[in-house]
Amino acid sequence: MAITYQIDHGRQRIFATASGAIGARDLFAYQMEIGSQPALAGYDEIFDTSQVGSLLDINLDNLKKLAHLAGSTDRADKPSRFAIVATRDVYFGLGRMYESFRDCIPRTNRELATFRSREEAEDWLDAKEALQD
Repeated sequence: MAITYQIDHGRQRIFATASGAIGARDLFAYQMEIGSQPALAGYDEIFDTSQVGSLLDINLDNLKKLAHLAGSTDRADKPSRFAIVATRDVYFGLGRMYESFRDCIPRTNRELATFRSREEAEDWLDAKEALQD
């Protein structure tokens, strides 16, 4: 899989990094793996695409399907945030489209945003934690 991840249980945060050539199969497999772990419900997530070299079969139809799959794993009692890091313009645009698709899913409780740097994404997630304190 071209997507690796680490889990920080103390901060309730998942750090995923995509690298190389990424296809829809990689994104769906990652979502199925993360979404099938009930202990991770409510964890915030950073999905970093800054090491992606090329996209294989990522298109609007696949992004819509992925958004619906991801939305189906949301838990109403566990709101969370999902930050996409996209340093390249095309990946940033796809990230924003994915945000739109997720926003259209009824009863979703995951807030999404796309950023140009991991630092911006971390700041956004940290701001949520500061509000909860």
